[in-house]
Amino acid sequence: MSLLDTIMADAGMPAFRRVLGDEATYTPDFGPPVATWVIFSKTSEYAGQYEDRLETRDVAKLPVEDVPRPVTGGTLTVGSTVYRIGKVTDIGKRFVTVLIKAEA
Repeated sequence: MSLLDTIMADAGMPAFRRVLGDEATYTPDFGPPVATWVIFSKTSEYAGQYEDRLETRDVAKLPVEDVPRPVTGGTLTVGSTVYRIGKVTDIGKRFVTVLIKAEA
């Protein structure tokens, strides 16, 4: 483990959680729920047959150490709001990024 990895594990990730994170529960389609935290953001991407439409999407970043491989169709519960995971867009060293949509 490099010095940067040690610093991130000991100080960086707890600071991200304290300042930016919201407590959450990840529930896969099969298996037990996992207590974790999430950082919400938005992204824009072109959509449509000819990619002629710009759509804004809700994004959630989850720590890899808690949720290494989230599945499409799983849910994130934050407070009383339930979000459905639509697509995993990136699996990085520290965070997994997923597209989400609030359930009605």
